[in-house]
Amino acid sequence: MVNYFTNIFNLKRNSASDWFDPILDRDVPLFIDPFLVKYSSSILVSKSYETSFVNFFQKILELISKQNKINKKTFESIFNFPEVDELCLGFSKTGTKGSGGGKHFAKIWLKIFVDYLNLILKDRGDIEFSGIEILSFLADGIGPDRLSDLTANLIKKELIIYTQEICKKSKIPMKLVRVRNYEFDFNCLSWEDKKVLLPINPFSNSGVILIPEDIVRVSEASANLKDFRHFLISYDNNNLQHKFKFKLIKELNNQKIYSILKKNSDVYLDYYKVINKNPIIKPYNLNTDEKFIYRDSEVEENLVSSLKDFKYKHKIKSNKDLYNFTIEICNSFKHSIEEQFAIVALWKDNIPREEKISQALFQLIAKEKAKMLNLDFNPEPNQGRGPVDFKFSRGNDLKCLIELKLIKSSSLKNNAEYQLEQYLKSDDSKFGVFMTISYHSSDFKKLKDVDEIIKKIKEKTGLEIKHINIDARNNKVSASKIK
Repeated sequence: MVNYFTNIFNLKRNSASDWFDPILDRDVPLFIDPFLVKYSSSILVSKSYETSFVNFFQKILELISKQNKINKKTFESIFNFPEVDELCLGFSKTGTKGSGGGKHFAKIWLKIFVDYLNLILKDRGDIEFSGIEILSFLADGIGPDRLSDLTANLIKKELIIYTQEICKKSKIPMKLVRVRNYEFDFNCLSWEDKKVLLPINPFSNSGVILIPEDIVRVSEASANLKDFRHFLISYDNNNLQHKFKFKLIKELNNQKIYSILKKNSDVYLDYYKVINKNPIIKPYNLNTDEKFIYRDSEVEENLVSSLKDFKYKHKIKSNKDLYNFTIEICNSFKHSIEEQFAIVALWKDNIPREEKISQALFQLIAKEKAKMLNLDFNPEPNQGRGPVDFKFSRGNDLKCLIELKLIKSSSLKNNAEYQLEQYLKSDDSKFGVFMTISYHSSDFKKLKDVDEIIKKIKEKTGLEIKHINIDARNNKVSASKIK
């Protein structure tokens, strides 16, 4: 049984239940988007965008205008937005204790705020707040998870009231628990904790804060760097492109964007208006769960439990050892799909699911096995020429890269022929595994081409690359019969 909030508290949801049902013993990689907060169907939560989120920054701007100067340490304290563990959202795979905010991210948020003052509000007669959250995508280290932390901290008071209303209506027991950063005291310029009534998470003994389903997204926030670059390309096309010497999206690096904003702050405000009125902004669909992060937890539970008796008999002392270990894990993944139950996660309504579903499923197996041998396992590390799917490593010396692609992928040949080789060279690694997944009998006709490409790369470069194909057909016919 997956430890959903409803399962733990023996609740039955109905069509009127519009709140997110968290998994209490692990975080779900979803994030609160401030723009979705504004348009939430919950009146209490939607109002919090103006009354708490926007109001916070307006008051900070007013303080600066009156006092001129505020101590830097005080500022860092103001901009400390730790992860709200009570939400059970974020990247912490086991448990609900994330990495939190801390001084490092407080300094980054402070820099964003200073940039906002210097780039956007300079030379303006008023101190009206307009979308500081957008500028966050230009800061290193600030992704949708950190923007979610900031938003959750600022609207926490309303989210707690929202939770209490649900619990009272459903007769869910609550206890007094201390909540960090309950509200900000503008007189003392400090965050205040407070004891409040909340349902208790039996796995962490902390409170649980419920949120509307319609304020969460996965991956990029509504306002993101990719969209902003597209906006700049189309915005007042001739003038900006000529003035700042860019024609292509890839020429718009952060430094170039900063220089544009420094002299054309209206561009930023116009983008904010577009995002603010954009009807396309949608929350993540938890029912279809296309990214395999929430409703398929039953599959995950079975996969993880099947690893309890896994023991790797060999010590990993060299890259060759790590390579052999990686091959065994990939073969375990292959076995779980071809011979066990994992294949059910790769098909939906007799239609094969997309590549990222296979990658998410592999990550479940690989991450657990890596922990057993004190190895690091990272999805999509950036190797200089683009992202590789996965990497096993220990320290700086031991590393093995993994690519996982669907045979039917239009970029398969490029992935096999160029990308993995370049990734290995960029990461100074000599070992890699190229996994492919075949959904249809016709896919097997491409296997020979992939094997030939990898053979040529090995002969040319001396790199050690293993190709493993996974038969994920839901009506298997022997591959030997395919001509």
